Amino acid sequence: SEGVEGKFYVWKEEELKNLLGEGFDLFAEYYNVNSYGFWEHDNYVLIRKDNKEKIKKKFSLTDVQLRADLQKSKSILFKEREKRVKPAWMINHLLLGML
Repeated sequence: SEGVEGKFYVWKEEELKNLLGEGFDLFAEYYNVNSYGFWEHDNYVLIRKDNKEKIKKKFSLTDVQLRADLQKSKSILFKEREKRVKPAWMINHLLLGML
């Protein structure tokens, strides 16, 4: 995307904080916005490491609450990511699918 490898998929911590607000702490714990998920240029790859039980216990959440909170955050980020320039391979794939 825009000549930067992975730009479509990675996030800066401040960007996530601004977009997710109160939902940031849970999302950051779940998707490792920390040294484990750090990629390069102050970007983070959203990657899971811990199981859901550990996260639910830490945040005192039920399974339903965890799913709902994460879905809300993912929806916010998906809408924001749709504003980004898509990688060339994705555009080509979409065009081929129209044939």
